[in-house]
Amino acid sequence: MNRKRKIMGMTAAVAIIVSMVMVSVPAEEENKNIDENDCGCGCNEAPTEGTPLNYDEKIKEMENLKIEFENLNKILNSKKEQFYTLCKNNDVEKAKAAWKEIKDLTREYWDKKERYIELKIMMEYVGKGRNNEMVILKNTLPKIEDIDFKISAKMNAWELIGEQIVMQKYPKMNKAIETGDTDKIKETFNEIDFLEKDFWNHKEQWIRLEIIKSFSENESEVVLYSRGLCANKLTPPPAGTYYLYYWRPIRIWVGMYDETSPFDPDADMIGEYCSTYFTTNMNYYWGRAKDLNSDTKSIQVKWFYLARATYDGRDHDIIWEKNKNATTSWPTPGYADYTTTHKNNGNYGIGDPYLHHACCYNGSGWYWCNTHCGYCFACDADACQHFATENP
Repeated sequence: MNRKRKIMGMTAAVAIIVSMVMVSVPAEEENKNIDENDCGCGCNEAPTEGTPLNYDEKIKEMENLKIEFENLNKILNSKKEQFYTLCKNNDVEKAKAAWKEIKDLTREYWDKKERYIELKIMMEYVGKGRNNEMVILKNTLPKIEDIDFKISAKMNAWELIGEQIVMQKYPKMNKAIETGDTDKIKETFNEIDFLEKDFWNHKEQWIRLEIIKSFSENESEVVLYSRGLCANKLTPPPAGTYYLYYWRPIRIWVGMYDETSPFDPDADMIGEYCSTYFTTNMNYYWGRAKDLNSDTKSIQVKWFYLARATYDGRDHDIIWEKNKNATTSWPTPGYADYTTTHKNNGNYGIGDPYLHHACCYNGSGWYWCNTHCGYCFACDADACQHFATENP
């Protein structure tokens, strides 16, 4: 029997798990396990790159990740108790060190939990082939209208919440530590816990939509093959002031909302666009947004640059963020204002690193990058976004 095979790239969310290609094979419609006779002679036609992803190994990896992030959560809770005791005893320097450790552990926890969720969702849509390979089962994939827009909206939702945690609640905690305000410390922890629940709700929905979209972009069942992981994420520079040079403007993202502030709890993203036109004139981005959707009541603009840091000699994405409605514009609280498109070499403040990037193909290879509007840009080996908090 003549069977057509395809080799395909994957979208960002699935590539977070593993960069892979997909090769078409027929599959049973009713059975999660693929019978060895279903493939015929075609199953021997392996692709020229990568090896089949092993179903049982991925199950084991998923189980191990669950154990790891649950253990990390227990450690985090213990560290928070120790931190709170230090604060009550007004031991500021030790409390600062403990808070830094909590932030580092939280970033590791987020990373492991995200990888677990990706695998858990992916396994809902795959079966086991005759050689234990992973096979996408098309009949398990739901049909979703306007999936591209829903993906963008969900990404924007968890991104905004993540920024609130890192760029607003973390600095609030720093001030509470300095003043020894234990009530404010407890209040801030409660606010972070509440935001994290919302964050993971939106992020899990985003991951599911991305995987469904990726797996749906083929006409028949496929075997998943590995094709080289992105390199391990490097340690990001902590919040602080750094000398940055070799500046390159990369891209602008504009989100459009149906309330007068993107941060309004009732605000929904109703559109987005990307541009390479850098200007400090917010009216330019506002006008284009209104042209695209007249119901737009506010916008959020992010200007993405790459710059090199003397701290580690690496390129980092440096981002400015500002908001606008019909009457006014303002930088996001805690962020530096965007006052010039040309960035001079100098000392810049950057906030706590925000783990955000996806593993995607940018034309020359697989890297940790930003993926707004379906692009793969402003790549950073630590897989974090770095927001400017102070201009020179």
